Amino acid sequence: MKALPIVLALATSPLPLQAAADQSCPAPPPMAHCTAAAPKLGEMFSGAVLQVMEGDVLCVALGPTPDQWVHVRLVDTVVGVSRAQMMRAAFARTVDCVAVGREAVGVAGVCALDGEPLAKVAAAAPPPPDDPDRLARGAEIGL
Repeated sequence: MKALPIVLALATSPLPLQAAADQSCPAPPPMAHCTAAAPKLGEMFSGAVLQVMEGDVLCVALGPTPDQWVHVRLVDTVVGVSRAQMMRAAFARTVDCVAVGREAVGVAGVCALDGEPLAKVAAAAPPPPDDPDRLARGAEIGL
């Protein structure tokens, strides 16, 4: 019966609880920086959306690594589109874009998804009920 005290000691020890706490979901990885050379003004470019930083800022992949992703700030964005809505609408989908201005990083541009303005498609995407962007906007207007 020597095993019983050891089992009892382990059952009442804080170690299993600590081990369980250490197994919680890891923090999301940091966002990669989209560092591809900016297209020339008026130039069209296409690629998959592989990162969405905000409701109006995303990375369009011209290749598989972040140094081949173009940082795009949408100029035709619809006010109030959340990052979650843009993710639902565009992530991993191919968009067609035109560079219309320069930004400190990347370009200002307009993008289309299946021929429709991406900003309009994202605005039509319902946000998830726990969308932190939507919850923050609700708090701003007193909801």
